[in-house]
Formats: sequence, C-alpha cells, structure tokens
Amino acid sequence: MPLFERPDDSKVTVCGVNISFDAVLLPNQLPTWQLFYDSKIDSGNFIDTNSRNGGISFVEESQKSTAVTSYRQKITFRLLVSNPDKSIAIDLLHKTRAVKLILSNGKELIIGRNDFYQNTTPSVKTKNDHNICEVEIETQSIFSTGFNQL
Repeated sequence: MPLFERPDDSKVTVCGVNISFDAVLLPNQLPTWQLFYDSKIDSGNFIDTNSRNGGISFVEESQKSTAVTSYRQKITFRLLVSNPDKSIAIDLLHKTRAVKLILSNGKELIIGRNDFYQNTTPSVKTKNDHNICEVEIETQSIFSTGFNQL
C-alpha cells in the first residue's frame, strides 16, 4: 500500500489496554512489517486492565530538537478500584514496562520500547477517588509508535 493511501479500516478505536511489568520488546526483523518501528514481544506477560473503549485515550506528539525528532506517547485510561486490593493494584501500575493497546481492527500498538532496546521505563501517574483510578502512562521515544509483530 502506498504510504499515504487511506486504509479500509481508517476509523479505528482503542478497545482495550494491557500492561506488562516484565516485557522484553525487540525491534521487528520481518521485512513485511515496519522495520525498527514495530516490536516483537520476546518475553513477558501482559495483563488486561479491563478498561474499555470510551474511557481510553491515546495521543502521540512529535518534538523536534537540533539533533533528532522524538515522540511523546501518552495513554490515559480509567480503572474501577472499589475493591479490597485497590492499593496494591495502584502501586503495581507504577512498575509498568510496556503497554499494548488493543485496536478495533485487530491490530495492537506497542508502547514502551523507546529506542532500539528499551533503556527507560514509562512514566506513570495515578489519580483516584473511592471508585475510579485515572491512569496516565507517558513515554518518550526516538520513533513513532509501532505495532506488535504477531
């Protein structure tokens, strides 16, 4: 497909957020995928946060410096936290290494690999009351977000 051709699935929404505390992400090696940009999950487990469309936001913004263009990726989602393990769950969120955004077209965006190999983990902020925790995960990368090499 030509680079700027409009795809058939042009109206795509984020349907879910999965997080990992131990993921090892590698750059794509398949020539049929976006070399370097897409990621392969070498190891690790992803946990479904049970966040669903409507409460999930993803934005990526480029920033130009004298040396390079970098990309800031930010995911915001909400969790119900009115359960006895609320404090443990919120504390665990701050140990996130990678995020997998599940898209309505069946693809998955991978956030967390900020360079050829990940050299820093995402920044996590939480804000909660007695029912809902709003989670904001932000990362800075030298390349635009890529897909999971399934």
